[in-house]
Amino acid sequence: MIYLCRYFEPKPNFYFLDDSEGIVCHIRLPSNAPIHQILGAPQLSMEASKRDACLKAIEELYKIGALSDYLLPKQGDAEPEGQVSTDEDECEGQISAAFLQAITFIAFH
Repeated sequence: MIYLCRYFEPKPNFYFLDDSEGIVCHIRLPSNAPIHQILGAPQLSMEASKRDACLKAIEELYKIGALSDYLLPKQGDAEPEGQVSTDEDECEGQISAAFLQAITFIAFH
């Protein structure tokens, strides 16, 4: 099934906080994600804090079974191609593979 979501954009939001021990990255995940926020450990730079928080997000997603052993989004049962849904509730209920791949990319690059 192909989902056409016009107003739902499954992207994480990154916020950086200055802490006495360094910079902390706070990630707010989309409403369709199985977890909704991650707080990284203090780091010396914004880039390092973002990577730390992304790695923590990957660890949490793996623990709850949203990622495979290859750290890729687990695929559900395949829907027949050609079916199209524009129901926004259905769109928000699906974990975005692109979102999970983006978090993995940020953490390891």
